[in-house]
Amino acid sequence: MRVFSTPDPANEAAVVTLVGQLDIDTRATLDAALTEQLSTGTHRIVIDVSGLTFCDSTGLSALLVAYRQCVAKGGYVHLAGPSDFLLGILRAVGLLGVIPVFDDVPSALR
Repeated sequence: MRVFSTPDPANEAAVVTLVGQLDIDTRATLDAALTEQLSTGTHRIVIDVSGLTFCDSTGLSALLVAYRQCVAKGGYVHLAGPSDFLLGILRAVGLLGVIPVFDDVPSALR
């Protein structure tokens, strides 16, 4: 999985873009990117998941941990552009109503 982080100073946020598979083998890459954002004081994070081709329970756990960490600091994690596959997984495990989901990054930043 490739991870790209882009600051969005206008919204005091960051966009973290994921491309590929988020699973047990790649979770550490996402964790590192999110830890970096949190360590710089960024607690408003949009995770662009439109490029994800797969996500397992380990990946879902990473997203939930990030969400909880940001909310605890007064921020948020928003997911942008999930595929039907990811929406189905989020719905099945009960996270669809927990982590806010948006159609695209601009909507998630508003």
